[in-house]
Amino acid sequence: MKRQRHVESSSPPSRDARGMAHPERGAVVILSIMFLMMFVTMLGLTASNSSVQDLRMSSNAIDRVVAHETAQAGVDVIVSDTSYFTTSGGSGYTVCSTHHPSAADTDVCDVADLTVDEAALSDDLTYIEIKQTATGSSAARSMGTSAELYEIYSYQVTSTYDATANKGGKTGIVQGIQLVVSK
Repeated sequence: MKRQRHVESSSPPSRDARGMAHPERGAVVILSIMFLMMFVTMLGLTASNSSVQDLRMSSNAIDRVVAHETAQAGVDVIVSDTSYFTTSGGSGYTVCSTHHPSAADTDVCDVADLTVDEAALSDDLTYIEIKQTATGSSAARSMGTSAELYEIYSYQVTSTYDATANKGGKTGIVQGIQLVVSK
């Protein structure tokens, strides 16, 4: 008995209709893998850019809230203490904080000597203006006061927080207040 040898041979290269050999048989697989890798890389970059954009948007939202809350704190500090308000000067008379950007501009600030408790405002980025809008009108009888004894002074308090130089937020709060002052 003769033993048959089993010889493994590689398959011959594929041939086209004309009988020509195609030795690039694995090139399609390699190209497919390359395109797949490019697709996955582009998908990863898109996701990364989206995450960075989301981070920027949330940072802007935080800056906006900080700006609003700090400006509101400025108004609250002024409104809570009547010693900040002056009855001299007349309607349109404006007192500004010492570090106000328009402190030297007499069209904006008549006086720039308002010092506010810096601990309450956290930093020099909050600017305060107190503008007298009406002077010494008589108190209405409906307030339960004697018109001969009291006058009403109206003020507009503006607090502006500006951290744009530090890439932060900027906002302003305006609040009106009336004080009943004895004559």
